Amino acid sequence: MAQTGDSAPQTITIFNQTLPTPPAPALHSSDDTGISNSDGITSVNTPTFDISALPYFRLEASAKIIGPAFILGTAYAIPAIADGTYDMRVIAEDDAGNESAPSLATHVVIDTQPPPMLKSGSLDPSFGNSGLVTLPAAGIDRITAIGAQPDGRIIAAGPAVNPANGATMIKVVRFNADGSLDLSFGSHGTVYTGLSAASVMNFRAMAIQPDGKILLAGEGGLQFAVTPADRRRCAGFANLCKRRPCADQRALRR
Repeated sequence: MAQTGDSAPQTITIFNQTLPTPPAPALHSSDDTGISNSDGITSVNTPTFDISALPYFRLEASAKIIGPAFILGTAYAIPAIADGTYDMRVIAEDDAGNESAPSLATHVVIDTQPPPMLKSGSLDPSFGNSGLVTLPAAGIDRITAIGAQPDGRIIAAGPAVNPANGATMIKVVRFNADGSLDLSFGSHGTVYTGLSAASVMNFRAMAIQPDGKILLAGEGGLQFAVTPADRRRCAGFANLCKRRPCADQRALRR
């Protein structure tokens, strides 16, 4: 009766090591489609993450594995994922299956849904208080011009009495897109400015340039004045200035 011999020897390599914890995954800037390219908000449901983990890595979304268990490379586009908020972590792995501790989390919001369409003429409930914003007013205060800057912030202007000195001036208020006052603008979102040294001043018009700067126009007494948004362009307004040097025009900047 034939007997079998010993099997051929095999070499087994055992790795038992602790891998360094990798840095948090970074949402690739081209897929960070929010207001800034670093706010972690994306409209892409297969976003790419930049990874720094060797030799392999595993990616998790809120503690659930996304994609293969062993991924090689420095960037990875995850499979389609549902809209939601996720904490993305990366775990480094080696050939033997040793793993690092999970990285710090990168907070990511995936939102692929367009905003709902409002019925034409209806109030936007996301703006102010159910679509309305109110500010205290007194005396002659009123809004006679309104416009939007390219970034969505809203400018409202009109004649008003400056409470600091009692002078009749132009009051300019800037709101964020959600209706809140833009506190970075002037003093608590408000600027008082004048077009003329005359005691009688009529504010007539406002325009917003493509770069977001604001132009105000009106007349006071025998003077017609324009506030150029950039004094370097003041020469271009010289033919609009009567009885007043253009260099004296006030500039209202962003």
